Amino acid sequence: MDDASDEQVRGGIGMLQMRNGAFKVIQGYHCLSDHLPLPYDGQGSINSRVLEEQQRYVGGNVVGYFRFRRQTTLALSVRERQIMHDLNLTKTGFRCMAIITSFPADGGSTHIYDYHFWDFNTSSIPVNVINMTESTLAYRQFLPSTSTGIHPSARTRSIHDCISNTLRSDHGLTEQYDQVYGHAMAALQDAAQKLTAKENELEQLRKEIESIESLSA
Repeated sequence: MDDASDEQVRGGIGMLQMRNGAFKVIQGYHCLSDHLPLPYDGQGSINSRVLEEQQRYVGGNVVGYFRFRRQTTLALSVRERQIMHDLNLTKTGFRCMAIITSFPADGGSTHIYDYHFWDFNTSSIPVNVINMTESTLAYRQFLPSTSTGIHPSARTRSIHDCISNTLRSDHGLTEQYDQVYGHAMAALQDAAQKLTAKENELEQLRKEIESIESLSA
């Protein structure tokens, strides 16, 4: 949820390793309904009835609550700590809370994203982002976030197909790196050719200007 406007923000699928070494797999996500009131008030107290209504169509256990905010502070507010406390008392499967931030970047990318996870005791949880397909070309089959409703089974099936197809591929990592390198070199050569053409045009314009100046002198 957007911390400023409480608008719905799509999430993803991943895995968390808890402090005791156990893993928690996040199999899907569920956005709070626009047609129902929020399950918490301004102080962060959870309304169990509204929460159950929000989760009516959610399968499995709710393992966490994720919030998106447009500021760089990765710390739980007083309200978020209260939400976390009440969710831990209300939901037996609740294990974590995350804050996800986004802010404009100075470089070529448009935004920088950062995140932090806490367990239900508000202890920090380390998160490692891993390319589980072990493929440098996995971005081609990556399933992006969408603004339209997709059934969780369809999302899960698409990701499983992506992993399976990559693992069954006859091409090794060496061939994949060669292909990426080839694409990069082709793009570099194309850019160099365009730059050379522009430099030639500039040189031709410079000569024309010098010729005009010599005639008018």
